[in-house]
Parts: sequence; structure tokens; C-alpha cells
Amino acid sequence: MSVLTAALLAELEEADLDRLAELLAPRLAARPPTLEAGPAGYTVARLAAEVGLSGKTIRGAIHRGELRAARRGSSYVIAADAVAEWLTPDDPPARRRPRARAAVSSRRPLADAFSRPPTMPTERKRPGDARTSRAMTEGEAPPMQPTVALTRRPA
Repeated sequence: MSVLTAALLAELEEADLDRLAELLAPRLAARPPTLEAGPAGYTVARLAAEVGLSGKTIRGAIHRGELRAARRGSSYVIAADAVAEWLTPDDPPARRRPRARAAVSSRRPLADAFSRPPTMPTERKRPGDARTSRAMTEGEAPPMQPTVALTRRPA
């Protein structure tokens, strides 16, 4: 407000102010309503409290790319316009396609698994064990390691 406007308003009496209000009423009614001045940005906790959701839900929306946010240190800062965009639904949520199931060769997969001959587990190679790696590449069985039998000694 300019200095001249402030000085004129200070000198007006109540009747003059009422007349000014009558003259300004149509002009003020024609203006679009302004939104309440909200915060410029939110933290995850503050946004969760304001919209009634959990912080986990807010972070999930950020990670899925549904809600734009900027990472500042170890927390997120979410702009007010990003929140307004996120809270207004555009389209119905996209339906997920069900995952394709693996083709089953028969109707009895467990019976088929037991009907196959058992396979021998391969021995894990130890670093630097040339005999094991050579034997495995040549198709031979790996050398057997000595085992110690645990038995009770007679008393």
C-alpha cells in the first residue's frame, strides 16, 4: 500500500469507510478466491500428519515416483505444488498385469521330480585347490577329502 493510500484511509470516517466498502464489494466478488497460504514445502512426517497417512506410505509414493521430492541430507523435502498434484487424482490407478506363471510340463510336478534320478552335489572349490579345479574341468570326480569318524572310545 502506498503512503498516500494509507494517509487517505486514516482520515476517513466510519460512514466514508462503509461507502468505500459498498463501492469495492462488486470488484472483490469478481476476483477468484485465493488459496490459503500454506507452507512452501513439507517433510515426510509433516505431510503424513496433514493428510492422515503414515510416513511409510509417503516414502513409498516417493520411491515409486508418484510424489516428487528432493533429497536433502537424510530426509526428503516435498514441494507444496507436488503435494497438490499428488492429491488430485488424474486417472484411475492402472491395474497391474498378473505375473506370467512358469509353464508346468505336467500335472504332477512333485511326482516328476521324485521320478528323476538324483544328481550328486558338486564339491565347492576352495581357492587355490588346483586338483579340484583340474578334476572338475576334465570331468573326473573331485578327490575325496579324508573324513574323521567320531566314535566313542571304550572306557
